[in-house]
Amino acid sequence: MYLLDKIIFNNQSILEDLTKALQNVDVFDSQLYAKPELVAGNASIGGHVRHIIDFYLAFFKGFEQKEIDYDQRERDHNVQTNVFVAQNKIQWICEQLAQLPKMPECILSVSVTTDAAIECMHGQSTLLRELQFIHSHTTHHMAIISIILRINGIFPDDNFGKAPSTVAFEQKQACVQ
Repeated sequence: MYLLDKIIFNNQSILEDLTKALQNVDVFDSQLYAKPELVAGNASIGGHVRHIIDFYLAFFKGFEQKEIDYDQRERDHNVQTNVFVAQNKIQWICEQLAQLPKMPECILSVSVTTDAAIECMHGQSTLLRELQFIHSHTTHHMAIISIILRINGIFPDDNFGKAPSTVAFEQKQACVQ
């Protein structure tokens, strides 16, 4: 159970980091949140935040029935365009993470499309594995958010959007030098 507690904590921590970054966006320019950024394929910070939130919401929607479908996401435009709505959703997700039952080996049915030319794929997973997946997915999108922020003169923490393994590697390298 210790590993599950740690991954739940890590998911909450990464979402808290995202919330802090969004507070910086609010302070500087709330329009920036929804602004398409050409160098990011016309994606916006809000679009990436919405996508992150959508995966957590799909996880929680399916968890009770033990059937998670990541393709059936909300895609709430308000989350994508209003930083305050996004912050509230993130807060709710953190609260839900804290209340997850401690069942790391709980078997879940998972559906997700990985190729638009192929029908949705179904497989089995565990609670622990899905929380690891969502954390990794969140980190990936936070890396893109970090780039968009930096392009616009907002500089989050140096580790914002970095994989934990990269942070650990860089710390180890710094100790060697």
